[in-house]
Amino acid sequence: MKPCLTTCLLAFAFALCSAAPASSYQTRGDAELFIDDTIIAASANLERVFHQAAKLDAPVLRAEKPWEEGRVYLYGGVHRNEKTGLFRMWYNAGGKICYAESQDGVTWMRPEVGLHEYDGSRKNNILLTDVINTTVFIDEHCPDPLQKYKALIGSSRHFRGAYSADGINWKMYNDGGKLMAFGSEMATVSKDEKTGEYLAFIRPHPPKLSPKSMKEKRTCALTTSKDFINWSPLEMVFTPDEIDDQWLFSKGQRTEFYGWSGFEYGSQWLGFITVFRLTGTLTEKQKLQAAFDGPIDVQLIHSRDGRKWRRTLPRTPVIPNGPRSYDAGTILHIANNPLIVGDEIWLYYTAINTTHGGPIPPKDITIALAKWRLDGFASLRARWAPGVVQTVPMITDGGELLVNADMSRGQLTVALLDSESRAIPGFAEADCERISSDSIRHRIRWKGGDRVPAGKPFALRFHLTNGDLYSFRIAAAE
Repeated sequence: MKPCLTTCLLAFAFALCSAAPASSYQTRGDAELFIDDTIIAASANLERVFHQAAKLDAPVLRAEKPWEEGRVYLYGGVHRNEKTGLFRMWYNAGGKICYAESQDGVTWMRPEVGLHEYDGSRKNNILLTDVINTTVFIDEHCPDPLQKYKALIGSSRHFRGAYSADGINWKMYNDGGKLMAFGSEMATVSKDEKTGEYLAFIRPHPPKLSPKSMKEKRTCALTTSKDFINWSPLEMVFTPDEIDDQWLFSKGQRTEFYGWSGFEYGSQWLGFITVFRLTGTLTEKQKLQAAFDGPIDVQLIHSRDGRKWRRTLPRTPVIPNGPRSYDAGTILHIANNPLIVGDEIWLYYTAINTTHGGPIPPKDITIALAKWRLDGFASLRARWAPGVVQTVPMITDGGELLVNADMSRGQLTVALLDSESRAIPGFAEADCERISSDSIRHRIRWKGGDRVPAGKPFALRFHLTNGDLYSFRIAAAE
């Protein structure tokens, strides 16, 4: 499996800061990515590159059982137990929530849970019936162990909720009544561990075939809750704009956002948005065929607090359609959050071989897996001209500087600077051991030592040629 190397580029201008800002950036051991400019004070001869995911040769889950009715969908729920390594998946099929397990995340088994009868037998993996578009969220730090697993159950105009202690046996919130008297079909869920709030990333309105306003299109909205029962009023976050619609070539075409997600990653929040390029609507269609047609792919979004979000520029897909046939037309929806598996990022998604409105058959709806290297969504790339990027002044508790970079065709050095952007004696670029290999954990060493200062401001200046700089973090000394 080789990653797709199609990338998008953003050039930087360089202007050194002569004085530190009034306050320094706090970094506490989390990965610091270069997806936005928050930690960048200056740069030159670098391009920001967004990396497309690598894919497997085939989907990881196909409809095989009669109760799945020929289609399987993922709307949010995949979890991996960090201690045992067991993967768990909650997927949608034929108006039911079904359950699967895997030891490796690729080959999945369907345990017989014995909860619901289908065709005279309880030998199946059905957890809930008469539900659609359900996302399962695992609340790792829930104070009530009976509600560790939570679910939002979509409909055209509201959401219901459910909870479980084990992810198998479920009870409904509000006796099955509405949790949200708004929203339409699609949602993912995350939790802000700093505030304890739940965040639901939802589609706010049901779409119309001939929309007259944004309230009749698929868009992105956010609602929050402290108890998963009472939710805040909707806040609109993303609507399609003229940049999204630059591809249009015929009247009636438009861009909409099928769904979206948000999750904490390193020192910030990241997310995905599924971009629907609606090429037309179908007036005559077969049974189960969707009326809205067009391809859907996935773009990256970013935030520093989970509430205020920004698009990347240019708006290029990080999970594009193809090149394999199983997702050549549509990437319908994504998991709540990616999983960290070893030194990789894994994201599960619903894959369709045709555009959204394709007839069944040949339309085939499956669940697939996308992968990146750790912290590998974006990098700062230098080519043959030497590149440099300097961070804003930072304060940490001290420790080792670990750098995620591919310098297998080039080299990287780092200078440690004081608050006035002057190299600290013994920690200048000339004092740094050169990096000329590919690793997600390069340990940076200087003649003056291998620790950054604790409790006082410093900055980092990276010098690189012909390579990619993905991230860095300050790790506590072992």
